Amino acid sequence: MKRKPLIGDIETYAQDIVDTVREPLLMLDTTLRVQSANRAFYQTFQVSSEETENRLIYELGNGQWDIPALRTLLEDVIPTSSVFNDFELEHTFPVIGRRVMLLNGRKLRAGSHAELLVLAMEDVTERRRSEADLKAIETYAQNIVDTVREPLLILDTTLRVRSGNRAFYQTFQVSLEETENRLIYELGNGQWDIPSLRTLLEDIVPKSSVFNDFELEHTFPIIGRRVMLLNARKLEAGHHGELLVLAMEDVTARKRAEEALLKAGALQSAIFNSANFSSIATDEKGVIQIFNVGAERMLGYTAAEVMNKITPADISDPQEVIARAKALSAELGTRIAPGFEALVFKASRGIEDIYELTYIRKDDSRFPAIVSVTALRDEEGEIIGYLLIGTDNTARKQIEAERLLLDQRVRDQQFYTRSLIESNIDALITT
Repeated sequence: MKRKPLIGDIETYAQDIVDTVREPLLMLDTTLRVQSANRAFYQTFQVSSEETENRLIYELGNGQWDIPALRTLLEDVIPTSSVFNDFELEHTFPVIGRRVMLLNGRKLRAGSHAELLVLAMEDVTERRRSEADLKAIETYAQNIVDTVREPLLILDTTLRVRSGNRAFYQTFQVSLEETENRLIYELGNGQWDIPSLRTLLEDIVPKSSVFNDFELEHTFPIIGRRVMLLNARKLEAGHHGELLVLAMEDVTARKRAEEALLKAGALQSAIFNSANFSSIATDEKGVIQIFNVGAERMLGYTAAEVMNKITPADISDPQEVIARAKALSAELGTRIAPGFEALVFKASRGIEDIYELTYIRKDDSRFPAIVSVTALRDEEGEIIGYLLIGTDNTARKQIEAERLLLDQRVRDQQFYTRSLIESNIDALITT
């Protein structure tokens, strides 16, 4: 006949199960005195059963468990509840050093025994270190993102905003709370909820990893009408999964400059297309945006070689530019820096400006040019660029030089003739 298991056998069986658990466990009675511990507890904290059993939990080791918040849990919460989870304890333990432990507690009734509390401990030190390292890396990456001058949004795969950079918040004058954890289509007044942008983000980006120069024109809250160029790229971001970086460039001023130039009419178009004039249009910072065929013929550069790369000061005699800056500074009573500013300063103040300047060709040869400068302005009167129209003054210089030479020859001839006549008169008088 089969023997009924004895209570001792059952307790031994239960202890064997507890000993197989990899996490440290303590069994406490209702007075919070240790009844038993498993093998993992003794190995982890490098203590013996004699140092542990029948002691109050607050007396273990160097008192590392005597913590007010843990006392509250064990003495106040547990009596009224039956469980607590993920109480985090950071402490310097004897022998094993600084550790971060997650504690979980549960009340059990063990047959004829009084009520027991099972206290399980998980060492999450390495996990917390990894999380801290990751957080530091994320902070470092965010600091890099914040230095980018263009507005940036970081989106997850659901197109919900994970973060924006400082330039985004400053440009669109919104707060972090108005932006993060929202779908991109929900931002602001719905300016990003555009069918073509939805197609890009939902259909094209999942199949590709990038799109460039998607143009968006919209009236944004506070900042008004803007033209933005959007660029996107998918990134693998570790445990964050796949992220989408959406970069925005405000090209409103450039577009206004282009529109202003287009509206200038047929005369301007004829000038731009004339091979007899060098027509150079810049943005407000002086970077060349238009370089007509006349400029190509006179200076030897193609438009592609100079547009969005250099300013008119880069193709002008540097010593003359410096001299012009000094002269204007003295004339106008304000310091004008050598460079592009010296070429357009008067025009930027609404003063008509025509001057002579030596241009330098691509092959380093030089020629004198007469340059007329006009500031280009938008409807609000803000400067959006400059137009420099130049003519080659070489022929006029040659004519002037030849005229001066001819005048000198005439004066020499007159002097010779007068001297000859005077000498003949003197000869007649003496005879």
